[in-house]
Amino acid sequence: MGMISMKNIPDSLLSIIRERFEREKNVRDLRILQQLSMRKGNLRRSMEISEEIEALFADVVRLYIEEAEKKQVIFDTETNDLPQEDKEKMLEQLLTLFMCCDIIESSIIGVNDVLHKTKKDLNISAFDDISQAMQMAQEKLKYLSKNGDYMSDSTWGNQCDNMYEMMQNKAKAIIRKRKEKGDEWGKNTRS
Repeated sequence: MGMISMKNIPDSLLSIIRERFEREKNVRDLRILQQLSMRKGNLRRSMEISEEIEALFADVVRLYIEEAEKKQVIFDTETNDLPQEDKEKMLEQLLTLFMCCDIIESSIIGVNDVLHKTKKDLNISAFDDISQAMQMAQEKLKYLSKNGDYMSDSTWGNQCDNMYEMMQNKAKAIIRKRKEKGDEWGKNTRS
C-alpha cells in the first residue's frame, strides 16, 4: 500500500492522535518514570524512556495509517461495482456529512467569538469532544478529496456558507417566536 505516511497526516489530526495517546495509562506511567529519572539526575534513562514513548507513538501512528489505508481500499473496492445512481447518492451523503461538520465547526467558532468579545480567555468547552470528532471526520473527508474526485467541485464551499446562514436565520426565528410567546429563553437551562 504505502499511500499515506506520517508526513502526509495533517498536524491537526496528528495532535488529536497524540492527545489520545498521551491519555493512555501506560504512556502516563512512562511519563512519570521519565520525570522521576530526570529529577534523580539520570538524564540518560530519561532520554531512553522518551525515545521509548516516541517509538510507541510512531507505532500508534503507523497502525492508524494502516487502518486508514485498509478503509480506503475497502471503500474503493466496495464502490467500484456500485450502480452510478448509488455512487451519486453516496457522494450526496459524503458532501452532506462534510457540510454538517463545517456548519458545526462554524457554530462553535461563532459561540467562542461572542464569548471573546467580553472575556478573551473564555471558550465553550462543552463541545471539545465534538470538535475533535469533527476534525477527524474532516481529515478523512480531506483525504477522500485529495485521493479522488469526490469533492473537486468548489461550489460545495459556497453551499456550506449558504446553509450556515440559513440555519442561523432559522435559529433566530425560533428565538423570536419564543419571545413573542413570552417564553424566557434559557430560563430552565443551568449555567
